[in-house]
Amino acid sequence: MQFIDLMFFTVANEYKSLRKIVNEASWEYNMPITKQGFNNRFSKESVEFTKQLLSQALATQFRVDSFSLKCPLFKRILIKDSTRFDIDQSLKKNFPSYGGKTSPAGVSIQLEYDIKDSRILDLSINSALSRDSKDALSKKEDIKQGDLIIRDLGYFHSDVLEQIYNQQAYYITRLHSNVKVFSTTKASEAIDFSAIFTQMKSSNISQTEMIIFIKDKKHLPMRLIIDLLPDEVYQKRLRLKNAANKNQGHKTSEEFKNRARFNLFLTNIPQNEINTQEVCNLYRIRWQIELVFKTWKSLIKISDLRKMSEARLLTTIQM
Repeated sequence: MQFIDLMFFTVANEYKSLRKIVNEASWEYNMPITKQGFNNRFSKESVEFTKQLLSQALATQFRVDSFSLKCPLFKRILIKDSTRFDIDQSLKKNFPSYGGKTSPAGVSIQLEYDIKDSRILDLSINSALSRDSKDALSKKEDIKQGDLIIRDLGYFHSDVLEQIYNQQAYYITRLHSNVKVFSTTKASEAIDFSAIFTQMKSSNISQTEMIIFIKDKKHLPMRLIIDLLPDEVYQKRLRLKNAANKNQGHKTSEEFKNRARFNLFLTNIPQNEINTQEVCNLYRIRWQIELVFKTWKSLIKISDLRKMSEARLLTTIQM
């Protein structure tokens, strides 16, 4: 318990050095301990211990409808996301970043959580140079029969989708903006999202779906869930994209403008098992990981962290 209390000292709205922590240990517990002595407490064991604490905390925070938890189709419901931080440049050897105007050191943190079992499956720190799609490929052999895998755009890779099919598992993912999709009824023509928008507006419907395939995976038909956004959300999305493209000297494509009117989800869950709205609801579970990341950024002040071991960094973040 004393170790836990001292760890909370390290994340109390500011970064605290080992010297300050051991001073507080002396004041609070009359505990004579050196900086090196406390630093030695950070190990694989401390990482695993705090990971279990974090798993229990997440179980009380994540809101999941009982239908999702009890659905016999899914043995596990796995949500995953990542976040990136700039950290002190003294850590650039182990955690290089892109440099430029940002710090030359940065981390990418991968967090995967099993909603059904209330357990963290992956919590790893990598260089900020690492990509989500590469992480998805490296972990594809971990997919098990009956898994429901819910991930964001960055993890999109057609080979991973095929592995999910092969393992008799399921997925919900956003459709990447540069991936063309084709209707199974008109296989030679890419789907026209401008025409879909016109049709949905004239019919006054906000959701629809169709069976499609990706060009390089014609043997893997999937459901495309089309969720029409309010116009104010669309305009905000377009402003952000235009600003980003302007900084890079690019022009926003018409295809992006057409797709930006929707949330577009791909899934291989049978329609008779999960309907259109339920697919959208399931995907939104993943957004709760972002709340965890916001806590790390606002409370832990990870960008203020100085040179330290990976075990100490992971232990601190998980607190």
